[in-house]
Amino acid sequence: MEEQSEPQAPTQPSPKGGFWKIQAVIFEPRSAFEEIRRNPTFALPLLLAIAVAVLGFSLLLYLVGPDLFAELIIEMDPQSREQQISDEQLEFLSRALPYQFYGIAVIGPLIGVFAGAGIYWILMMLFGAEATYKQTVSVVAHSSLIFFLISSLLSATVLMITDDYSELNIQSPATTNLGFLFDRFEEPAMYALAAAVDLTAFYYLFLAALGLTVITRRKSMGLGIATVVIPYVILVGIQVGMAYIFS
Repeated sequence: MEEQSEPQAPTQPSPKGGFWKIQAVIFEPRSAFEEIRRNPTFALPLLLAIAVAVLGFSLLLYLVGPDLFAELIIEMDPQSREQQISDEQLEFLSRALPYQFYGIAVIGPLIGVFAGAGIYWILMMLFGAEATYKQTVSVVAHSSLIFFLISSLLSATVLMITDDYSELNIQSPATTNLGFLFDRFEEPAMYALAAAVDLTAFYYLFLAALGLTVITRRKSMGLGIATVVIPYVILVGIQVGMAYIFS
């Protein structure tokens, strides 16, 4: 009598490397997020996002120069624009502001990824979806890296072909949103609303929504879309309200 062999458990595919997941988020995002669901990691994309942010700001500072950079930052504040800035104050700001923005380039991605993932994770739990916080952080970290890469490449291209930086929109060097339809000083609330209609931001939202859909094993992207759109709408509402109040 022949012995019956026990059925073998299906073998799990071997984990893919961090660089594979990063490139796959661009070229085959669903496969990338399937791998993230099985093997969530976030250190490499987060460190690369910080590096891209630092390099992007370094290029901006190198091309624009610290003095003009300080002037452009002052121009962003309506109250500062109406005040007379002395040469001593401008010199101090030209030295101090780069350090401040380098700090933002390092801390910003960290806060954005971990806080954003926390908000998404809480919303998914409220919606009844199952996913770990680590999986959510991994989705946000990879999506954010692609956002930083695209934004930095577009901004670098604009900076390299620009001759006069005196009229540069320091907030958005590359025109990927509808902010150009409104004057950011005369109509700040409408400018903030139009600037939120941004192609790179929408691509990030799409990637994050797809990633959250995959890690929660949902067939429809409805939950993923709701999870990322609700915080974005609230954030835009706060920005528009603040712009209106302080205009």
